[in-house]
Amino acid sequence: MKNLRDYYLSGTSAARQLHFDTGDDTYFSPVPETKEAEASVLPIAAGMTQYYLPGHPGAECGKWKNELNLYNAESILTFSAFNVISLMDDIPLFMALGSEAYTADNSLSFFEQASDPKELLLFEGKGHFDLYWQPECVAPASEKLAAFLLSHA
Repeated sequence: MKNLRDYYLSGTSAARQLHFDTGDDTYFSPVPETKEAEASVLPIAAGMTQYYLPGHPGAECGKWKNELNLYNAESILTFSAFNVISLMDDIPLFMALGSEAYTADNSLSFFEQASDPKELLLFEGKGHFDLYWQPECVAPASEKLAAFLLSHA
């Protein structure tokens, strides 16, 4: 399995230079479109296939394209919320999380380190993308979030 973060970061400099020189953008597909490609990516990217590709809920978003600008991806690939957690001191935090999300361990660690007030809604057996569209996730998450925001308004 490739380290996609390092792989994409290695191309951001060239993409930035191309954009500066010509105005052209360099795109890549974050969601693997074949079984072969899916086998060589991180679980989070593989999990995106069940949400974003044709025939799945996320593909119904009319303007979504399976492309990400490599030049602009650098900020995403180098960002860590842990570096700015102190900026959230005393800011209410509501987190809805699927226990099977690829990033669940990091998300739980972030939640534990965040200051109060905070509330966690954990969906056992659900992945990250399940929370986007499955009614058994969306409805309770929406209700809990609304109540949380109202209580901290």
